[in-house]
Amino acid sequence: MRRACFGFGRSALAIAGAAGTLTLGGFSWSGAEGLSPGITIQTRFDQEQTGVPQPPGEWTQSLTPHLLLERVGPLTTWDLRAERRYDKAANVSGLHMSHDIVVGSAASRWGEHTNSNIEGAYYQSQDVFNPDPRAPFSNSRQWHSYGTADLESWRGEASYLFDVASYEDTTLEDGHSQLLGGALYPLRSEANRWMVGAHHEEWTVAGRNQLTTTTATAGLRRDHTPTLTSELQVGMAWIDEEGVHRDDLALVAGLKGFGQALGLPFDARFEFRHDVANTGLAEMWRSTPGKRFGLRWERTLDASGGFFDQPTNQDYVTFTAQDTLGGRSIVSLEGSYRLARPRSLNGDRLETYRAAAAFSKDLQPWLRAKARYSLAVQHSSPGIDAYPFDRNRVELMLTAVYQ
Repeated sequence: MRRACFGFGRSALAIAGAAGTLTLGGFSWSGAEGLSPGITIQTRFDQEQTGVPQPPGEWTQSLTPHLLLERVGPLTTWDLRAERRYDKAANVSGLHMSHDIVVGSAASRWGEHTNSNIEGAYYQSQDVFNPDPRAPFSNSRQWHSYGTADLESWRGEASYLFDVASYEDTTLEDGHSQLLGGALYPLRSEANRWMVGAHHEEWTVAGRNQLTTTTATAGLRRDHTPTLTSELQVGMAWIDEEGVHRDDLALVAGLKGFGQALGLPFDARFEFRHDVANTGLAEMWRSTPGKRFGLRWERTLDASGGFFDQPTNQDYVTFTAQDTLGGRSIVSLEGSYRLARPRSLNGDRLETYRAAAAFSKDLQPWLRAKARYSLAVQHSSPGIDAYPFDRNRVELMLTAVYQ
């Protein structure tokens, strides 16, 4: 569950190196709103770094139809991006489906103080170099979907989150988690919201509901300035861990927008949550015309299964940077680091590193050329029977979009 609760070797490059799998590897076009179908023709070279002797590299050709649907309106803004990639490997006849990706969001303002937001993503992949930035690497076909829905009005707020992961390989465990929460504002002014809230969360792995928690909190959210907001909530958490019940303190603390408030050249926020586990996030970002930068760390309690048959404590660090060169060329960097540890065996760990760098250039308003280099590394402690992974990939792409 995405609970919001932060040597220059290849591992360091994966963290500080190269953003947005869908943006860099597929399609991303700045243009008028509406429906924009397109197609990408690609050739790529994969080089596996494991094995003695090192296996030879492999060339693969791909065909990727995709669709961009977006709208920016006075009350509602939405964005939907979808693609399906077909691969033609050198030793396999014909095209075969490699992955599906669907990413979307919708934000609506229903009134002066009422708004809603929905976000979601779906990944289905048979590519061992899985395009899902949060997925572990395995030899199995994988499905992963997650999303959030939020509603806020003058007198309250509500939210729902879900995360579902499944695997074709029966030795890997399926998992899902979900959260339903809400809060009322019994007293509210323009600057202060006194809150009484509750949420219920479940984690299910290997077909068993292994962990459930229900919390009740009360606190204050205060807007100090138009950009600076703080929050503090305190309460109780009732925890059921496979039939074992216990109570604990529930605490939520956060600060958003303090970068601008301190006059820094970037904005920032953090949030800390304690109930069944300590979770949270810290984030900084900067966006100016033609340039974007972001750095984010989050700690979550996940139920994504895979190599684990129980919920895991997960740290996830991402870095993104993008610069527009002369208006027609874009250089992009991204990197991520994922650390997963089972709750009962925190000495065991699965680490996944990703990094990518890309350069793209508009040849015509409807035609773009792109070159991308990416690498991925995965390793684990001896107690986890995880798939070792160490691979480089070079991609050359030509994308045409109907506008």
